Amino acid sequence: LFNKNHFRCIKEKIDYKDILDNMSQCIVDEGACSPSYPQDVWERESYLSTIYTNGVSIPHPIEMTGNKNIISVALIHSDITHENRKPKIIFMISLIKGNLELHKQISKYLTKIMADKDIVDMLNRSQSYEEFMYKLKIYIGG
Repeated sequence: LFNKNHFRCIKEKIDYKDILDNMSQCIVDEGACSPSYPQDVWERESYLSTIYTNGVSIPHPIEMTGNKNIISVALIHSDITHENRKPKIIFMISLIKGNLELHKQISKYLTKIMADKDIVDMLNRSQSYEEFMYKLKIYIGG
């Protein structure tokens, strides 16, 4: 689900919406979902922010319509605020419709990560995809 092409460290101060637009457009450009994916993600975000506990953000569309399962990751290394919340790690989810078991499993792991501020901070300090994946695998026991 993770891929180096869908990993980034954001060091500059940039608008949260622009980050989500860039991440979602990258998924579209790969042909992994419909062209409306960026608007669908922002529509969902407009209803209720997906920046949760300890700065873990999990943006996704209201309805999953991907043709490939992808988790795109952005580590926020700058002072960005959206609706009085500070995102630290963005896990953008794009899944094939009907993949409920995978969705449940991803939700379980992300809930576990966001509940532990030390883990969020440790993952956020990663400087590369390889470092992030190494830490993530150690944490989730993979």
